[in-house]
Amino acid sequence: MLTFAQSARRWIEPLLNLRAGGEVRVRFLTPATDPAAELGLLPAPPDAFVDYLAPNWHVRELATEELMTTAGQLRQGAREVLLSEAFAQSVAAAQGLISSNQVFDAAAGLVISEEICRIAAAKPMQSGGEIYAWQILCDAPLPAG
Repeated sequence: MLTFAQSARRWIEPLLNLRAGGEVRVRFLTPATDPAAELGLLPAPPDAFVDYLAPNWHVRELATEELMTTAGQLRQGAREVLLSEAFAQSVAAAQGLISSNQVFDAAAGLVISEEICRIAAAKPMQSGGEIYAWQILCDAPLPAG
């Protein structure tokens, strides 16, 4: 089993290092820090966000055949994104999350080449009981403007 775990890690690293499909950032909305705005006494500030740039990634557009298996949950142009577990752990630490499992549930979305997409599903890729990467399915992106 150890050999399989090592080979799984070996194939994902070169794939992520290709950085195919455009720059990937994980976006989080920042909470309002003014108590008056939280109570509704003052107008809410414009949406503020913080992005975490992934050091390596792999992005590809899902084929029509793959979209048909999602039962209409994703639109044409949906993307599959692969990110490393090390990156997910660093984002979790920066956001004060307990584990990398919470990162993609808490994120507002992924920014791929200046377009934002909603995270539809995030699945850990694991081998030997250890997570080594994340497979994220995103709906078709919209301009991040």
